[in-house]
Amino acid sequence: TKRKAERRRLRGKKGSVFEESHLVDSLAKLVDRVRVLQPAVRELNLALIQFARAPVARRLQRAFAELVAAVLADGDWVFDQQRILVGEGGQLDLAGEVNADGMSALPRLPKPAFPSADSWMISALI
Repeated sequence: TKRKAERRRLRGKKGSVFEESHLVDSLAKLVDRVRVLQPAVRELNLALIQFARAPVARRLQRAFAELVAAVLADGDWVFDQQRILVGEGGQLDLAGEVNADGMSALPRLPKPAFPSADSWMISALI
């Protein structure tokens, strides 16, 4: 049934036909969390500076900048190269196409809004 297939897809079991879809969906959630956390990291750094904790703020900014860089590094490639396994035969099809069995692929996950590279950074800590 449709509901059972949806549960299988959400489980993301390793080796299943839905594994890639689950991983791409998880990456999209991670990208969104990083984007949402940028203003919070900036505010936390400002508070740390006010309480004379600039070295801690500098380490936090550097670590978060590395995370943002890692997300930006391959994020575009992952969302542009999405492929979804479809059908009983486990054939690879680009999303949106129809395979030889006449089964249509699952829709591609939309590319999330990526975090900005450095608009959240405090220049005094660089």
